[in-house]
Amino acid sequence: MRLLVVDTSLSLCGCAFFDSTDRRIVARQLAMLQGSAESLMPMIDEVMTEAGVRFMDMDAFAVTIGPGNFTGLRVGLSACRGFALVTGRPLFGIGSLHVLAKGVLVRSLLPSGPFALLLCISETAFYGQKFDATALPLDEPRAISPAEFAVWREEAVSCPLGIFDVSGKGASFLCSHLSSKSASEGVSWFERSEGIDLSVFADLALTFPVPSSRVRLLYLRSPGARMPGEKPSLSAGRSVS
Repeated sequence: MRLLVVDTSLSLCGCAFFDSTDRRIVARQLAMLQGSAESLMPMIDEVMTEAGVRFMDMDAFAVTIGPGNFTGLRVGLSACRGFALVTGRPLFGIGSLHVLAKGVLVRSLLPSGPFALLLCISETAFYGQKFDATALPLDEPRAISPAEFAVWREEAVSCPLGIFDVSGKGASFLCSHLSSKSASEGVSWFERSEGIDLSVFADLALTFPVPSSRVRLLYLRSPGARMPGEKPSLSAGRSVS
């Protein structure tokens, strides 16, 4: 199967062509928290040109659907929806934490067995999810407020915790809440550069059934832009077109 995968969810904007027949991959990734709208399409064009393929040569497309950067997620999904619409090929939407979890498993970044992941987008935006020993989700991803973090960690204290601090701003807050021995045991911190592995993403997409419904983004928090006086809110999880 020939896939084009796109990720604009975190601090890396990237895309890759992947051919499962011969395991050939052509990928590009750039570190950026902003500017994916201007960079994504030239990056895709560069990848397709190097791979010597056209959009009609693809069997499917895949995109990360969150949680992650609000604007970046929309950029990635809009592009892939267009590709899928024009070519008539299926579009797979896969959660960012699920792809990160598969990468943790493939690279043996945590001890074997069930584990939890925490994604830090900013000093106040945290997202958590638990996975089994094969990186299959055990629950839905959820937004975790600073006030809820200690409780969430206690719920997952029996399994290793991997923390992806994408913004580089979550460490000081989290360390103060991991001061107890029980909370801090089994915690691993990953570098800011650790993000979506595009080859892992492509392999994971191959395991998904053809989607039967429209792919939607997973927003677990309200947008950062608000009306004057409006307070931010958290949601248990909502899909947005």
